[in-house]
Amino acid sequence: MEQSFLKNSLLLNSLKSSLSAAVQPEKLDEMLAFYNNKDKQICFVEGDAGSFKTEIFKESRRFLTDNTLVFGFRCFEGTTLDDIFLSFFEDLKRYAQEKKVSFTKIETNSLSQRIIKYLSSINLPCVILIDSLEEVFNKQNQSEKDEIIRFIKHLHSMNKFKIVLISSYFTEEFDDLSDASVCIKTEPYTKEQILSVIPDLSPDDLDKLYTLTGGNRNYIYITANIAVTLNTSAGALLEEFETKRVSFVDFILQKLITFVTEKVKKSLYYLALVNEPISGSYLIKQGFFTQEQLNYVVEKGLVSNEYNSVYVKNYLKKYLIRIIAHLDKIKIHTFWRDFYSSQLPLKPKDRVILISRNTMRSQIEYHSGFIIQQRQESDNTDMSLMSYLNSNLTAWNIKNTNIKDDIEEKKERPTPPKSISDKEKRFEKYELTKDEISLLSVPVDLRKQEEHAAKQQLYRTFEQKEDALKLEKKQKSLPQLYNSAKELEDSHDFETAFVLYYQAWQLVDDTDFKDYEPLLLERLAVCAKRMNKTMEAIDFYNRLTELYASLEQIDKMNEVRLNIAQIYKETFKLNHARVIYENFINKKSTASNSILARSYIELAGIEEDSANTEKAVEYYKKAFAIADEISNTQEKLDAPILAQAYFKYALILDDFSQTQAALDFYQRSIRTAKEGNIYLSAAYTNVGQIIREQGNPKKAADYYKMALKTDMANSNYEGVYYICLKLARLSEEIAPESVADWLLKSLSAAKRTKENIYITNAYLETGDYYFDKGDNQKALKAYLLAKKSLEKYEHSQESEQSIELRLNDLKSILPRNIIDKVIQDVENNGR
Repeated sequence: MEQSFLKNSLLLNSLKSSLSAAVQPEKLDEMLAFYNNKDKQICFVEGDAGSFKTEIFKESRRFLTDNTLVFGFRCFEGTTLDDIFLSFFEDLKRYAQEKKVSFTKIETNSLSQRIIKYLSSINLPCVILIDSLEEVFNKQNQSEKDEIIRFIKHLHSMNKFKIVLISSYFTEEFDDLSDASVCIKTEPYTKEQILSVIPDLSPDDLDKLYTLTGGNRNYIYITANIAVTLNTSAGALLEEFETKRVSFVDFILQKLITFVTEKVKKSLYYLALVNEPISGSYLIKQGFFTQEQLNYVVEKGLVSNEYNSVYVKNYLKKYLIRIIAHLDKIKIHTFWRDFYSSQLPLKPKDRVILISRNTMRSQIEYHSGFIIQQRQESDNTDMSLMSYLNSNLTAWNIKNTNIKDDIEEKKERPTPPKSISDKEKRFEKYELTKDEISLLSVPVDLRKQEEHAAKQQLYRTFEQKEDALKLEKKQKSLPQLYNSAKELEDSHDFETAFVLYYQAWQLVDDTDFKDYEPLLLERLAVCAKRMNKTMEAIDFYNRLTELYASLEQIDKMNEVRLNIAQIYKETFKLNHARVIYENFINKKSTASNSILARSYIELAGIEEDSANTEKAVEYYKKAFAIADEISNTQEKLDAPILAQAYFKYALILDDFSQTQAALDFYQRSIRTAKEGNIYLSAAYTNVGQIIREQGNPKKAADYYKMALKTDMANSNYEGVYYICLKLARLSEEIAPESVADWLLKSLSAAKRTKENIYITNAYLETGDYYFDKGDNQKALKAYLLAKKSLEKYEHSQESEQSIELRLNDLKSILPRNIIDKVIQDVENNGR
């Protein structure tokens, strides 16, 4: 890690003269020293809530060089690893638009593998921030918690990044990284520091405030904020507090809430009961806030607007949850249940909240849990969780959602998705939080009795629903159940498919059971994996290996073991995966040459992802030797697997400038791959790039066109977009008259992806072409359309400035009437 992260010393000194008052200068110095320390890759920032830990990192970003990439993510209660991947992928697309990273050499269907490959290919200084990690440590789902921690450790093992972890505390899981880390611990204010924030305090008031707040930086700033807003003194606030019967924290939060209208307060209630950040543009569009109101509540510290999303911070969230009326709470939970249901069918680029489908499902279940009992009491409608999970999902039009409508009118509720529960693991223990218990205005003993009774009623309802479903399904034969489940699986309804497969698997006395048992176990494992139930998937695969072992079908048993290893890889349990692969290659398991070759290929991938290139090359060579050995026998190595290995090995050679050898292995990948192989287009593209660098642009164009044909056949519009851009640039050398045509094809493909970031870039490329050709009117139109597209998504200030510079250049050249005509045309036609 030899890159330079910080700006030059003169600029550093200048920046330090304008530090935020919230930042502890000595802690900032520690973080800047971490960026400069080549031996330390991880920085733990630890401190109590309200100690401005995140502010230290925010301030440190000002000191980073302009070419330093920053990937930031804040954890929430419902965060999963897929949510982090989605966030990082958005950052990567933004950096690709700024031409700081490139996607062109990597092809895979797995988002996790794409992220790892993209990150490993970055050659610029890179900082990765994971904020509020205590939310992960507090997770009840141990599997989700472990996945995130393993991912962080895997990033560290790549030895390419500076990793900043922020949390109120850290667990022993990170103890093994102590030699490669530094720890920055924030501290509360001293009395002298409090006086620097609130200088008009008397000695007695200073003692009182320090005792009441413990020097908590956030509460001191809130107190100062309230005093300034109300045009009073902190001493007067303390005097008023002494007449109240609440804690000082509740007192200042009560004051803080009075700064907003009742409508804005209702909006804060909605944000307090959601476990994920929400897009600010969505909140404005749906009437939660106006832009001015949102700016105001951010300024007053009522909400935070970070990482392109808005959320209520925990200290205020806990307070708001306590004061929301019970019926309003049910109404808000119903709103969020409907909201997540509406987002569930959408692709990531179409969602207003950037989280995975599995997180959405868990949030639907979470919010549904609060409205079950209320629904049963109010209209006897069966909204038990089992009914919720076993009914059909219907669309809910988020565009018609408005907070005002939700408060004043009863909404028509969507029917929720189907169950994935089996009999033995039907229920998860649900415990009321302290905040929820405090909402109930009944004695503690009575609360416990009611809670127990409610749980028992819920369980009985689950059982009745599942028993009714079983009774209905018993009318079908095992083959019919299997076929019904397969149809549901093929339509991506994995939850219901899992239930039917499981019920079919229980029909052990059916005459067809022995024939269907392997199929059922495999499909149960696949559905569990698709639902992110990794341990259940491994369990069913293990049962399948036992079955094949009893039938002495060793090859099939080993195939299943490879599937288990793949799950371990995808969930970053790399050592577990290694054990399986090494058992094969060390002859501890009887394995075919095909299994051995695949084990070497997978081990090579693990080493490559861990930046151990030398070991990866060793494994690839062993795999290719086995592949060559069995090429003339009846035993065959799967073509897609071998094509992938050739391609990945070629990438390594390419990165080390062994161009001719890389060309040979790209060609092998092409010869081995079948149509539809995800690496085929990338191999054609990289061959074209090498040939172009060797001075043969016409032949390079032929390979680009073969890549284009492959992407079009697979409806890979993202690939079409990139290849058309390459052909446009290449055509400047060999066929200038076709440049515009390729740019328009690239724009068309970008629109097919519905990714505004690609659309913006395609318009910019088109505008630059026309500007260079002197066709300023068309250039202006393209730049205006790029600006219009840019406004549709969160973007960097640099991207906006880049377009404005182009527009200003043209506005200084073109006559005013032409400019007005083009602007009017864009406003009227929008394209």
